[in-house]
Amino acid sequence: VLGYVATDKNGAFTFVWTAEITGELSLRVRWEGSREFKEAVSNEVSIRVKEERKCFIATATYGSELSPEVSFLRGFRDNIVKKTFLGSCFMEGFNAIYYSFSPHIASIIEENAILRNLMKVLLYPLILSLKVSAGAFFAVNPYIGTEAAVVLAGFVASSLIGALYMLPIVLLAIYITRRRPLTGISISLNNILKALTVLLLLSLFAMATASYIQNVAMAICSSLLFVSASALASPAILLRLLRDVDIRNIRSKNS
Repeated sequence: VLGYVATDKNGAFTFVWTAEITGELSLRVRWEGSREFKEAVSNEVSIRVKEERKCFIATATYGSELSPEVSFLRGFRDNIVKKTFLGSCFMEGFNAIYYSFSPHIASIIEENAILRNLMKVLLYPLILSLKVSAGAFFAVNPYIGTEAAVVLAGFVASSLIGALYMLPIVLLAIYITRRRPLTGISISLNNILKALTVLLLLSLFAMATASYIQNVAMAICSSLLFVSASALASPAILLRLLRDVDIRNIRSKNS
């Protein structure tokens, strides 16, 4: 017996049960009857119970000053991005990757206040980047259409995320491993920028083609490639600018 229910005056009842296990389940509710009504058994219902997919971003920011920002971005994602073809395809591919590790991180930081606060601090650049990308969407949407505006928002978000998160790591790696002026990476950096430019153009063309023929698999792959190339290109461009500044400083000292 899972529980007891009370019937209304017509003998009808509602039974609510929360599953505590995952997998394929078959349920049937039985009422033993009363003086007024006969015993009753419901039809069998089959359900699939999946493990809750915890979002570590929501876990880290829950109840904090970032919580309203996360709620706004969630609404932007659900009500705008996922309503477009390319946006929904990207989210399908992204979620497959994100939720492969997010629940594990969420479980760890949920029980540790120090880790949760540290994660919240690390998420500030991400939230800022996504908020700026949403602003870019609303600025251009009336002029270029929702589908193209979502692509632009994705470019803005991934570029900012790449610049804010990856550039410090790249600079630190260069300092530790080379300890020489930024001019030393000019040749390889130029090749990287050329390759990333080609990837961006190819992924844009593939996204446009996928949108035209409504090919989901092609849209998922091309949108993930586009976002990845954008995230890598922004720190590479910043490094190129720093290299140019470094060269000018060296020339000014020698003149």
